[in-house]
Amino acid sequence: MRKILIKGVDISNEIIKDLESLTEEELKYKKNLHTHVDFLLFDRATSESRLAIEVDGGYHNGFDKRNARQIHNDRLKNQILEKAELPLIRCKTDGIPNEKEIIKYLK
Repeated sequence: MRKILIKGVDISNEIIKDLESLTEEELKYKKNLHTHVDFLLFDRATSESRLAIEVDGGYHNGFDKRNARQIHNDRLKNQILEKAELPLIRCKTDGIPNEKEIIKYLK
């Protein structure tokens, strides 16, 4: 089974198949042209999505007026991908990604 990693994938109907499970707010966020996952790992043989990877900069941390929208959007994306049963790993730009977590999806 060969896996492929692609960058900057929009959260499309290929990833989210059950649109009825989404709330109105989640559906609106999903339809936004800027809504995407940073990386998507998928199975080349079946074309099934296996893992979403987000790279979060400092603006994803803490809570103040400047990043409140980003934190809200991150929560929406988490909820949408959870409903799609697509695992999500968030990697901080100032930290080391959990290699073991990523490797288990490569097998």
